[in-house]
Amino acid sequence: MENCGLCWKCQSLLNTQYPKDLVIDNTDEYGDVTDKRIVRILKTRESVEITASNGCLLCLHILHALGIPARNALHQLTSVNDEASPHDIVYEMDIFIGDERDPPSIGLYVDPDNLDLGWNPGSEIRCSLKLYPEAEFPEMTPYANHGEVNASTGSDTSLSLAAAWLEKCSNDHESCNRSTSVTAFLPSRVIDLGSGEPRLIVVDENTPLLPFATMSHCWGSNAPLLLLSSKIAEFQTQIPTSELSKSFQDAFIVTRRLGLRYIWIDSLCIIQDSAEDWEKESQSMAEVYSHSHCNIAAAHATDGTQGCFIERNPDLVKPLKVELNWGPNPGTYYALPWRYWTHNVMAMPLHRRAWVCQERYLAPRNLYFGETQIYWECCRRIGSETFPLGVPGRVAGSSKDLDPRTNGAIRRKSMGLSETPELDTFSTWDLIVSTYSQGKLTYSRDKLVALSGLAARLQKHTNSKYLAGMWRKHLAYQLLWNVGGIQWIVSKSRPEIYTAPSWSWASTHGHIEDACVIRHADDREIIMEILAAEVELANEKNPFGQVKGGSLRLRCSLAKAGVHLEEEPMSRGSFNLFINGVRGGSASLDHYNHATAQPVKQYGLHYLPIRYTATYETITQNGVTMSVPWISGLIVQATSSITQSEFLRIGTFEIFYLPESFQAACRQYSSEVGQVKTEYGMDQWGAKFDIVII
Repeated sequence: MENCGLCWKCQSLLNTQYPKDLVIDNTDEYGDVTDKRIVRILKTRESVEITASNGCLLCLHILHALGIPARNALHQLTSVNDEASPHDIVYEMDIFIGDERDPPSIGLYVDPDNLDLGWNPGSEIRCSLKLYPEAEFPEMTPYANHGEVNASTGSDTSLSLAAAWLEKCSNDHESCNRSTSVTAFLPSRVIDLGSGEPRLIVVDENTPLLPFATMSHCWGSNAPLLLLSSKIAEFQTQIPTSELSKSFQDAFIVTRRLGLRYIWIDSLCIIQDSAEDWEKESQSMAEVYSHSHCNIAAAHATDGTQGCFIERNPDLVKPLKVELNWGPNPGTYYALPWRYWTHNVMAMPLHRRAWVCQERYLAPRNLYFGETQIYWECCRRIGSETFPLGVPGRVAGSSKDLDPRTNGAIRRKSMGLSETPELDTFSTWDLIVSTYSQGKLTYSRDKLVALSGLAARLQKHTNSKYLAGMWRKHLAYQLLWNVGGIQWIVSKSRPEIYTAPSWSWASTHGHIEDACVIRHADDREIIMEILAAEVELANEKNPFGQVKGGSLRLRCSLAKAGVHLEEEPMSRGSFNLFINGVRGGSASLDHYNHATAQPVKQYGLHYLPIRYTATYETITQNGVTMSVPWISGLIVQATSSITQSEFLRIGTFEIFYLPESFQAACRQYSSEVGQVKTEYGMDQWGAKFDIVII
């Protein structure tokens, strides 16, 4: 078996013969001696960009598997990696072979010696290609390493395939047609592409109720032609196509090829210089995308100048066939990115825009124009030009399906938690917030607005009051959200304008983790009481939109003296929690600024325990067993040094060791405070206090 056309690095990884001085073979045994994991590692300073440009198809696929943000970061590194640069770049490539249930993988990790480069989230330079056995994918044979692939995603072949996907879905997928067939619906305005030049229609009772497309796109720094109050009459006669962005012009072509007459595009259908119109139309966006016949997404484009269509290298469309000549199962494999469809689509610039999360989830069908292929997503199937009939096994129950009865149980099981059906909706919301919070907003004030359609859709399942991105039911667990991410590429900060009370995840920038992880439906672990939870709405008619205030009134225990935080010297941004000088657990601050030269030590804060596990527990998440913290709670800071009854949330903490020491700190706080409210009872947590978090 041979691997023709590959560089020496890829040959070394795949073949029996390899340079012993450069490649390391490791065989590790985990527990059962039959469970062996074999890793072949190659470290080199030879750029994967260079070997890809020299014709190595595997390096080319690895390079594109990184995704656009990581490739941009790699370009940033290589552009400064000259003789005067302090950056020393090591390319680590490996093949990992686990048990029979997990296909082998080829990985790349690029390691510069100085990672403090101010990168954006998602810029870590790492990727993985899975090696899928040829025998498991017979439908890929016509597309592997041979056959004709057009050099443009806007070709007649590509658009005909997209039309066929839509026709099949419209005719055969009952679940995909459910939302669009309930009631006939048109937005307030649509663009009519039926005959001649496009024009704006202000929908009334005489407008034909026909299927319409929608669009997801990045505005970027180049603002497209907009609908302004002064242009409504002009647009109703004709929208000047030559003045439109390339993305909009391409979307018109796609809409017509899909057999649709109408398309809705936000900047052309909402009056952009009218706050009143924006407020009204933003409240109906959930209906617009839910009733869209197909959502057209310019996934690869950072702004409208780049268009939907792109000229591509056909070699990146055809699955790459390689020969693995060693290990327990040598043979012919197809090299594809891990989580192939998800990686290729979600790594595109479009999904860095927070609004797109709502658009994607609500639309029953999405047609993505990516960097190398077009991709299809509906409630039943996902696919691409490589997989024209859909990826095997990707059917109802994917994250595209918003039915919490399907998604919730799957997500909770993967997290090692109970599959109690009552909690499924909350797990779905946890996934949505995690995905949404990784996107960016042009205007911070849209933090809750850009998620309002999904919140409205899920409220009927939660059967609970909505509170600035959170739910009143099981609210105590939801207060334990964290701002996650790798510290050198994530900036934790509070928006400059008010978006939500400090106890809501919507009050901060950053990737939100554990926004809605409910461990027990009966809240048995919760050791504090929520007396009242209120938000002040900017518009009383929209409970899911902007807020201008909010408060939580709690009855709880508190600790202060003897408890402090210390930043890890070798892992800036990570904090240990100390109780009377002894490390008891870890902590996370919501707004971390890596500005000081020395690690930070933080004193004088209050610590509020929320949940307590009386016995030692572990959970297994994705095959990894972890300890459940004895105590989890909030770090809060008093707004007044005198009263110390009103607080701001500034972070979370977890106690893994000696929980009784923390309980003693709570009792100590009770004894030190002048007016102890003993009527609330004294136990191992000390007295309970009534406080407010704003």
